[in-house]
Amino acid sequence: WIMFLNADDELADGAAAIVAAGFAARPDAEIVAGHALMIDGGAAETAPHTLVAAPGGRLDVAQLALGVPAINAMAFRRSLFDRRGCFETAYRVAGDRAFLLRLALSTAPPAVASVDAVLYRYHAHAGSLTLQRSLEQRLRIARDHIPLARQLLAERPAAPAARVLRHWRQREAAVAALRCAAAGRPLAALRFAAQLF
Repeated sequence: WIMFLNADDELADGAAAIVAAGFAARPDAEIVAGHALMIDGGAAETAPHTLVAAPGGRLDVAQLALGVPAINAMAFRRSLFDRRGCFETAYRVAGDRAFLLRLALSTAPPAVASVDAVLYRYHAHAGSLTLQRSLEQRLRIARDHIPLARQLLAERPAAPAARVLRHWRQREAAVAALRCAAAGRPLAALRFAAQLF
């Protein structure tokens, strides 16, 4: 099985044994999903925030699009990638989200075994690729999310998923437009605002 480890994060103690036990208990499962801790390096006094990967024991389109996918708190059978393909490298920031959304939108989403345990620790800091709070990073995210939502909508998903994806695309465009306007970048704000429609 496969897990993803970012350069500046860490697997929780005992994560490998927990994942192995999860797959052993659920031979039908292609994913074992647990919890992740979000640790803010700039606010050491703040308690870590807990993220739940695949809440409810399934890949949910709304949670994956509008929430935090927490893919690092998941383990995947290697056979899943052999059968379903790998990440789309065109999405430099949202490749993991795109992969999970494709699984969730497939006619036969993979079975998920949930474990009530921390598998991963994210460390948020200024150098984080997706966790930093700068304007430029937020715009990079929007530049991935908007075309991804558009691409998935072009594949004509079921009506409930399509509503979520349209809302996600519009939210990303609106947030990026407002952030650009507040930063005194009217042309960029207009470009993002045009993508609301």
